[in-house]
Amino acid sequence: MSLQESDWTPRSLPLLAWIERGGVFEAKLDAELLIDTMPRLYSLALHPPREALRWRACGLSDLDAAERRHWLRLEAFAQLILTCQRCMHPLSLDLEVKRRFLVAPNEALANKLEDSAQDDYDVIAHDKQFDLLALIEDELLLALPIVPKHLQCEPPVMAQTEASQASTRQRPFAVLSTLKRSKENGR
Repeated sequence: MSLQESDWTPRSLPLLAWIERGGVFEAKLDAELLIDTMPRLYSLALHPPREALRWRACGLSDLDAAERRHWLRLEAFAQLILTCQRCMHPLSLDLEVKRRFLVAPNEALANKLEDSAQDDYDVIAHDKQFDLLALIEDELLLALPIVPKHLQCEPPVMAQTEASQASTRQRPFAVLSTLKRSKENGR
């Protein structure tokens, strides 16, 4: 079964054909749909999303027909509420992705092109039913900081209390040091 151009969706896209036609998708995913649409990303969130996710995908081809290359340009903007790993309070994080991909007709050529790829783009293999939304979710996941934290925040009060108690507690090696000094003075 072959999909007609009118049946093309961001979830099921014949990527090379879409790029050849100069395809453009520009969309906004409502906040209510994001948890079901991108479960890996939004399962990390502290609260359900309040803002819509905006994204745009453009297909471009080089003009030279002899060595024509196909490109996918992707932009996405999302907001996530995570937990700050320093103060443990909510952290509003704005994610922005702007990426460029060279689209290879098959996996073998993609692997070969990946070796010579520059840092400003990645190589992906054409898939008969390419899922743009899965690629957007992957790129947003990669854009997350390793340790989400506020630029400036205070540690939790409990940690401060524990730290002050630890400083007033007698340290075990300090006792040994005192014993050693008293033994040396007793000689």
